[in-house]
Amino acid sequence: MNDIPQYLFMLLWVAMVVFAFSIMAQGWMISSGRNGYSKRPTIKHPEMNEVTSGEPLLVVNFDKMPDDEYNELNQRIQKLKLDELVDDDEDDDEDGDDFIGAGI
Repeated sequence: MNDIPQYLFMLLWVAMVVFAFSIMAQGWMISSGRNGYSKRPTIKHPEMNEVTSGEPLLVVNFDKMPDDEYNELNQRIQKLKLDELVDDDEDDDEDGDDFIGAGI
């Protein structure tokens, strides 16, 4: 009979297996630090010229937030949540109330 589809299937299967193993090998090389992302860039970004190594770039301390601001923010959040719950209940009541007859 015609063996071309069988040979084509085997060729594609072997190609996919080789491709899968090559991707796994690349992943292992990257995770072990060879030929991968462990190298540091030789050119610095212009905005990073003034930053020294080990200096924190962004620090957020929520512990130092004043109580008044925290309470205002918490009240606003609670109000928005309550408004959202009330709006959802009103929308649910309106669903299915309007019946349009088939012209009987």
